[in-house]
Formats: sequence, C-alpha cells, structure tokens
Amino acid sequence: MILQYQYRTPTIPVSHGGPYTEPISYIMQNASDHTYHGASQHFLWPPGNLKATAFADFHEGMQTRCASGTLSRVSSRLAMEFRLMVPKQARDDSMRPVATLNDQEWTLSDPIDIYPSQTIPAYACISYVWGTGRSPNAIYPDVQMSDRTIAVLSAAMRNSSLHAFWIDALCLPVDPISRSSTLESMGYIYSRADRVIAVVGAETFAAIQKLVEMDKSNLAPTKEILDIIEGDRWVRSVWTYQEIVNSRDMYFVGEDLDTVPLHASEFLNRFGHGLQRYRATAGLTTLILRSMYPGLDALEDVIADWMVSGYADRSAMEVISNISRRTYDDPRNYYYAMIGAVTNLPSTQVHAFPTVEYLAEIFMEICEEKGDYSFIFTSNPRDERPGYGWRPRPGLLLPILPVPSKGGILAVERNAEGLRVKNMMVLRPSHSSSLSEEGRLFLKGRLSPWVGEVHADSDDELARICADMLIQAGFTGDRHQIVTDHGLFFPQNAIAGDVPLEVWAASSLAYHLGTPALGVAGAVNNLRYIPGVYVGLKDIAVGDVCIPLASSDT
Repeated sequence: MILQYQYRTPTIPVSHGGPYTEPISYIMQNASDHTYHGASQHFLWPPGNLKATAFADFHEGMQTRCASGTLSRVSSRLAMEFRLMVPKQARDDSMRPVATLNDQEWTLSDPIDIYPSQTIPAYACISYVWGTGRSPNAIYPDVQMSDRTIAVLSAAMRNSSLHAFWIDALCLPVDPISRSSTLESMGYIYSRADRVIAVVGAETFAAIQKLVEMDKSNLAPTKEILDIIEGDRWVRSVWTYQEIVNSRDMYFVGEDLDTVPLHASEFLNRFGHGLQRYRATAGLTTLILRSMYPGLDALEDVIADWMVSGYADRSAMEVISNISRRTYDDPRNYYYAMIGAVTNLPSTQVHAFPTVEYLAEIFMEICEEKGDYSFIFTSNPRDERPGYGWRPRPGLLLPILPVPSKGGILAVERNAEGLRVKNMMVLRPSHSSSLSEEGRLFLKGRLSPWVGEVHADSDDELARICADMLIQAGFTGDRHQIVTDHGLFFPQNAIAGDVPLEVWAASSLAYHLGTPALGVAGAVNNLRYIPGVYVGLKDIAVGDVCIPLASSDT
C-alpha cells in the first residue's frame, strides 16, 4: 500500500517537548516502514510510543484536522473514537458492561463511523464538573470516575426525549492515543450534538431560577444568589467555555431535581441584565464587580461569545482571554478546551501523552490555518528560534489583559517577504515625550467609566492612573509607559530608551480597556517583539506591517 499526501507536523523543537523540528511532506511506503523522508531529512517515527501498525487501515473521503490543515485520507484508527451511551437492546446478549439509570439498562455503543455523518444518531452532550469524589467506572471498572457521573447522567436523561448521550467519564476512550485525539475533538463532539444539557447542583439551579424570576420583575439579584452561582465549579471550569460556545441548543437542569428544564437563552440573556442591575444597585465600578465575581465575569463573556460568534470569527485572543480566567486540574485541559473553541473538526493527532508545549503548538497552528494570528498578543516570552521571535514560546499562553476582548481575527498573509499583518496602527515615541492635547482628552474620557472622573494635571499623573487601572484588571507587565502623541503603550517587558522603536497596535481588535499591541524594537536584522497594551486614540496611521521570517530576530 502506498499513500501520498501532504502533512504539516507541529513545528516544535525537541527542547520544547515536540517530536519534530520543521514542517514536512512525506510518503508512507507501508505499515512497517518506521522512517519517513521529507526534503532529504529523516524524522523519527513513530512519535511517542505509537506503533506503526496503527496506520494499517485507511478510510477514504473523510476530512479531519491535522496540526494545521486537513487530510482527505486518514487512518480510522488514528481519528478520535466516538461512542455514545445507548439503551441496551433486548436481543443484546453480549457481556459488555451496562449501567442502570432510571430503571433502564444503558451500554456504550460500538465506535461510530463519523463519516458519513448520517450514521450518527441524534444525541445530547452532558456538561458538568466532576468534583472531588470518585467511584468505580460503570463501563471501565478498572478506571475511576466522578461520583457525580451517574446522578448527572440520570438527571439529563429524565429531562430529555433523546435516546443517545455523550458524557466524558463513560464515552472517552481509555487508550491514551485515542483519548488524546478525542479530547482534541471536543469542538466536533459538542457542536454536532442536537442538545447540550448542563447539569448543576440543586442549590445552583434554584439560584439560577430565582435570578431569572427577579430579572423578569426588573429586580436586581441578591448578593446571596450571585455568591451561590459564583461558587459553583461549573461556572469557572475551562470545559464550560467550549461546551457553551459549541452548543446549538442548550438546557439547564438541576441534579436530583424533577423540575422543568430551563432553556439556556432564558438564563443567559437575563444573566447579564441581572449582573448589571446588581452593579448599579450596589454602587460598584465594573472593575470592582469583576474582582468580586471573576467566575460570573467570565460567564458573562462566554454568553456574548455564544450569542454572536462562530468558529470563523472567534479569535484566539478572545478564547485565551476567557479560558485564562477559568479553572482546570490538568494544564492540558486548558488547551483541549481552547482547541475545541476554535475548530469543530475532529482531530487525527497521534500523541499518547502530549505535553502542554505540544498542545500549544497545535493550537497556534490551527489558528494560523484559519488566518488568525491574534495569539501573538499574549504575555508569554517570545520564541528563541530564528525567524520566530514574533511568536510566543510554546507553553501555557496567557493574555496580556485577562479582560473581555472584541473584534474579529488578526488577519495575516504569508508572502515571500514574511508575514504581512493587516490593519495595524503604526505609532512612534513622541519627540516631546508628551501627549497631544487630543490624546490627553481621549485618555481622560477613556478612564472615567472605570475609575470615575479624572483630574490629572500632568501626563505622568495620567499615566499612573492608567497603569493602576490596567494592573487592577490583571496586567502583569511594566508600569513604565512609552508615550506617543496619541496615547500610552505599556509593554509586558521594559524597553530600553536608546533603541529604535515602533508600536504596532491592532485596529481590528480591542480590550474594553485598550488595544493589544506589539513594541517592535531594534534594527531590522535583530528585532525584538514585545507584547503590551496601547491606551489611546485609534485608527491612526492604519496600514499593513511586515514581519520578516528570515531575520535573526530574538
């Protein structure tokens, strides 16, 4: 068997935990060939502990996702494994494990061929959090699962007319390779579901119902109600983000309750109203409310995302900003949730025990394939590889500002010169080291909704207020600003004052408190790219900028 195809592998150096060094094209000669050739280079195969025999069976016609693209031919054994909990049939005399739920026996289906999609029955995905308790797994007895799983699934089944369900503890494969690939395919699994059912604790569900009823009466929710919802781990989980934004239809139900399910739109639409009513009633600023209820703040953002964004226009920066404010037990889940939020294609990755660095590279390459490079606006150190100094070093990507962002993607085109970044404002340090009067007035107006009326007699005082606001919002960078005629740039890391400098601010993206930007410092053949926040006038000197890929930038 000879199959020829293009496959771009993750460009992670071995020092970052990846098995490859550069994108390649290779030819698979046969199932026993352990070496693949590309551009006269040899690459180690298989990655990790994968056996080459896993390539034996190929399935034509199905499109699935690789690190940065799609294949028209992929191994069915390498793709995600998709199974559902279904009722046990009366004629089923197999010895497969069963779980008794609501006086009915349920079992795990055989792997479902996701191509063609007509073979997939209507099903619901369950959204919940595990908690700390554990019990033996009903399907895989040697594996532990959450002690909430059976109660949660029973609650979902009682409140649904569907006859097939996907829940992580029972439907995820236990084989490490299939499990990793399936975890990377959460976007596919949840977006394909006919319904997502969020099962929360009884106390949380009662608080949600009370918030909805109070909003219908134009009343602000009480602090007790907000405290209960804030305290639920479901609100703050990284998984909750991708499960909400991927849902086509969503309901809330209470665990161990026989109440009428609450449609997500009923709660999610009223939640934002109620939160703002509480802020106004309590006399709080937006920043103080955010600090009091970080989980509710992130939930409010994901509601807006769910209502207005799709995969095509959900930027990496938007996803990173929200996910970073959520909780996770395993840092790899941080990336599995983010990957699920930016693509709904199933994965064909074959790494049994992927590192955070490996998953970070996959996430960035998926975004690049979409034409979105907004992940460059993270606080992480830059990549040390020649030509990659503009790119974050693979790791746990964190936002420059962990606050809501808006706008589309950061559009970039690759050409012979390098990366042409679209719609960037190009600003330079002020010759007089002072703001223009127009810039000064803009900053005062920009700050006042967040900190109250601003009475600053000097640019230094204005800069101090601005820095305090950014730090209160979660900025971890340098307080010492770069003054331009039109605004202030706060870099993540200090920039020496004696080097050539431009500030590139993204005109198509924005935080509520400013604009993501890069400080570009140094000579053309030795550039440094320093992420930061620009607070000032927008739409100034907008154009395209070029990042040379062949330079020795650092």
